[in-house]
Amino acid sequence: MKKSCDHNAKKIFLMFSAFIVACGRTHLMDVWTRWYPTYWLSGLIKAITAFVSDIGVEFKIDFPIV
Repeated sequence: MKKSCDHNAKKIFLMFSAFIVACGRTHLMDVWTRWYPTYWLSGLIKAITAFVSDIGVEFKIDFPIV
């Protein structure tokens, strides 16, 4: 019998966790920009979130479902 390799599953879990944290930061930044108009920082954080999401999708595509 082969040992199960969960290395890819760990990567997906870490990328999903990073995406959730990044999304939370965008929500906090939206609240911040209500009082302090730092739109460049808000855009930067949203771009980082999009990048993390894209990398997470790439890991998901390479991960076999079955």
